[in-house]
Amino acid sequence: MRLSLRQAAEAVGRSRSGVFHAIKSGRLRGYKNAGGLIEIEAADLYEMFPSEKTATALRGRPPLKFSETDKPLNLGESAMAAVMAEENKQLRSAKEKDLYDRIIKSEAENAKLKAAIQAAEEKSVLFFNELREVNIRREAEQARMRQTEHNLAETKAQFEKILHEKNLQISRLSQENDHLREQMENLKQSKREAADGKKTGFLQKLFT
Repeated sequence: MRLSLRQAAEAVGRSRSGVFHAIKSGRLRGYKNAGGLIEIEAADLYEMFPSEKTATALRGRPPLKFSETDKPLNLGESAMAAVMAEENKQLRSAKEKDLYDRIIKSEAENAKLKAAIQAAEEKSVLFFNELREVNIRREAEQARMRQTEHNLAETKAQFEKILHEKNLQISRLSQENDHLREQMENLKQSKREAADGKKTGFLQKLFT
C-alpha cells in the first residue's frame, strides 16, 4: 500500500519535510504518480520510521490507486524541489477548497440565521401591535367606565338633591297641616265656648 507524503508524515508522527528529506537523501524510496505527487510504500516507510502508532494511524484508511506509469523517484535536487512544490500547491488547493466550502456553509448558516431572526422580528412586531391594540381597547374601555361612573355620580347627586327638596316640601306640608289642625281645634274650641256661652245666657234669662 502506498501513502501520500501527508499520510506518511501523519502515520509515523513526523513532519512532511522530514519524510521528504529522507526521500531526497536516498534513505527512503519515493514514487511520483501521474498527478506529479510523491507517494511512499508503507513497508518502506515503517522500516525507515518504526513507530508504535503506525498500525492504528492507518487502520481503516483506503489504499491509494496508482497508474502503471508510476516510477520510483530518482531525481535531482531541482526536480525534487519541483515535486515538493507541486505537493505543496495541491495541498494548498485542498486547504483553499476546504476553506471555501466552510465559507459557503457558514454563509448558508448565516442566511438561515438571518431568516430566523427576521421571522422572529416580524412575529415580535405583530405581537407588539396586537399588544398595543389591546392596550388601546383597554384604555377606551376604562375611559367609558370612568364616564359611566361620572354619569352615575351626577345622577345620584341630582337624585339626592331632588329627594332633599321633596323632604323639605313634605316637612313644610306637615307643618302647614299641623297649623291647620291647630286652627281647626281652636275654631272648634271657640264654637264650643260660644255654644256654652249662649246656653248660660239663656238659662240666666230663664231663671231671672
